[in-house]
Amino acid sequence: MVAGIVAIVTGGLEAGIAYHIVNNYLAFSIALFFGDLGEALQPAGGNGWDVAVTLSKSAIFLALTLGFARMMGMDRRTEPGVLEAPRARV
Repeated sequence: MVAGIVAIVTGGLEAGIAYHIVNNYLAFSIALFFGDLGEALQPAGGNGWDVAVTLSKSAIFLALTLGFARMMGMDRRTEPGVLEAPRARV
């Protein structure tokens, strides 16, 4: 959902892709720091902290992205395309 919101607000997929990269990097970094990478790759269950950390990461990234987009004055709107009339088949 965060990647979709970021794509709509910024008008492109780049910020959503960056979110995905940052999310994966942080998830594996936290897993390595607090435990074993094997446990992160083969999860057996979860607890409330997993959800809290994920929601926190997502909210922080979303807030930073929206803030930078506003600060930079990003315009996500383009001129509507002009449709060409269909050509005759003969």
